[in-house]
Amino acid sequence: MADLAKQANQQAAAQAEAAARRAEAAAREAQEQKRRAAEKLATESPSAVTIDDMSRGDKIQGSGVLKTPIKAGIRAEQKLNLIQVEQALQLFWGFEGRYPNSHEEFMEKVVEFNELQLEPLEEPYEYWYNAESHELWKRVKPAVAEAAAAEAAEEQPSETNN
Repeated sequence: MADLAKQANQQAAAQAEAAARRAEAAAREAQEQKRRAAEKLATESPSAVTIDDMSRGDKIQGSGVLKTPIKAGIRAEQKLNLIQVEQALQLFWGFEGRYPNSHEEFMEKVVEFNELQLEPLEEPYEYWYNAESHELWKRVKPAVAEAAAAEAAEEQPSETNN
């Protein structure tokens, strides 16, 4: 009887140890995924805005008699919004004979002047005017990119210690 109790205790201890190893491995994997996500945000370069980058309408899941037309209407509005930005930029070029020199000038003389409403982007992105290509782009918000870079750099040495 004592041997059975001893074996049961050993098995319980072995199971607890295995569970602890699995939990530790899961925690390391979660930390690694978080580090990779932070590194991706820190190094992600700006890219052109598409309607897929906009957050409005993302919560509408599935399809149906009501959901499909609503989602289609939202996407049409978003596409129209991008077209209006392009047209306003062309009008600026037509009046000024040049494109805006900076993001600030673009926001002031194109977006605000034409009373355009830019659709909200998915977090952590913001609009950014690329003066070289004369396009509206998205980029990771600078504060988020800095925090992500610091987080990725902070977690990198701990990975080599394990």
